[in-house]
Amino acid sequence: MKIINSYKIILLFVLLTVCLLFSLNYMFAQKQKKYFQNKIHELDVSYNVIIDSYFRVSHIVFHEIINRPEVLAILKKATSSDENIRNESRQELFLKLTPVYQRLKNLNVRQFHFHLPDNTSFLRFHRPSKFGDDLTDVRYSIKQTNSQLKTFSGFEEGRIKNGFRYVFPIISPTGHLGSVEISLNFKAIEQEMMRLFGKEYNFIISRTIVDQKVFESEKSNYKLSDVSDDYMLETPEEINKTHSRINKLLKSQIASKLLEKSSFAVETANFEDKYIVTFLPVANVEGQKVAYLISYDKDDTIKRYYFEFYLSLFIGIMGLLVIYFLSKKLKSAYETIREQAILDGLTEIPNRRYFSERVSTEFKLSQRSEKPLSVIMCDVDNFKAYNDTYGHGKGDQCLKKVAQTLQSSLKRPGDFCARYGGEEFVVLLPNTDLDGALNIAEKIRSNIEKMEISHEKSLPAKVVTLSLGVTTSKKDNFFSHEELVKQADMALYRSKELGRNQAQSFNELA
Repeated sequence: MKIINSYKIILLFVLLTVCLLFSLNYMFAQKQKKYFQNKIHELDVSYNVIIDSYFRVSHIVFHEIINRPEVLAILKKATSSDENIRNESRQELFLKLTPVYQRLKNLNVRQFHFHLPDNTSFLRFHRPSKFGDDLTDVRYSIKQTNSQLKTFSGFEEGRIKNGFRYVFPIISPTGHLGSVEISLNFKAIEQEMMRLFGKEYNFIISRTIVDQKVFESEKSNYKLSDVSDDYMLETPEEINKTHSRINKLLKSQIASKLLEKSSFAVETANFEDKYIVTFLPVANVEGQKVAYLISYDKDDTIKRYYFEFYLSLFIGIMGLLVIYFLSKKLKSAYETIREQAILDGLTEIPNRRYFSERVSTEFKLSQRSEKPLSVIMCDVDNFKAYNDTYGHGKGDQCLKKVAQTLQSSLKRPGDFCARYGGEEFVVLLPNTDLDGALNIAEKIRSNIEKMEISHEKSLPAKVVTLSLGVTTSKKDNFFSHEELVKQADMALYRSKELGRNQAQSFNELA
């Protein structure tokens, strides 16, 4: 019997150890996944901030320097059918704007390129001897700019170099004179991102695109990337040995991910240093994902996650050796502490404390990226009467169902809901304008009503309903996230005043 019991204890120990290992491994994977998603989001925001800032600079250069009568007069002569007149105007334009190009080069602008209305290259300041080639089939942005007479911007490979391009149509009182491109290379983006965000970056472009578009004489500007045989990078002035070592380590690991052309992050090591390497696909002006922006972030967070994983496993096993149920209590306590930091104990959705941290972060990102951030405040109508009628036990069940319905009503990964307190809930919607937020608010309100939880004392209906207040930040508003939440609360108060079971917008009240 003792032998049988010993086997049972050993078997139980093994089973509990396996369960503990599985549980800790799952938590580690979830934490790692979330952290990688945050890294991708950070890189995406950083990249767009820099691209937008250079667009503003290019816009100023175009309107303050190029779109001037004296320059337009020269470009008017460039459309002449007389080749001598065109050559004279090219030389005149080159002499007049060379000082401008030199100043632009100091801002890391790579190309300053004028084109005729038929998409023929007229003057490349970076290669003044190369002109007259038809760019229609290789430069989508130029073709679209000259045909639609509107500005195009984005990443694009060219005959000589790739670049982040801003192409403006040139239109005089006498008609369409062509277009001009101001573009910068990855080095400019890298330097600005390093200055602002303190990380290291790299840029690779599809080998197929380079083969299709670049002049044969200019292909020496590229070399095969050491992270993938399907991608190339511009030949650097100095090889970054750290990047090269990391890329070679990752080459086989990320091959399938690169084929998917999706964003991802991985953890690797360079000697004693741990790195998070994040890959962000870059689409060209035609919407095709043809390149990757890569960030190399020295970061030991995942290493710390591993340490936490092994420490927890060790503690768990040692606890099992003393007495098997002690490990259950320790694990339960650990889970409780972890969840209490971010989850509401009743509804099991994020609590107010975690919401306060999240809204502060999202508000800063919204202000930096100039994208809207919406907040919805929700309140269960006549909930005190519900508790008085059905009891607090039923009231708790009601709040749980409301929380579950709130979560299921949000479909995007970035959308977020939390219990704000009592019968109040709050929803956070990054990159969502007012119309979108009102649509989601109405969806939430409708879904709550469709649950048909009986509420005889409810004034709006005989079922449980929600009143909602909606507000959206604007790029020209510089108030705090606390004020944004306060606005949503004011809109909620207005919903109650108007009879409950509805959504009102603070923006309409203002």
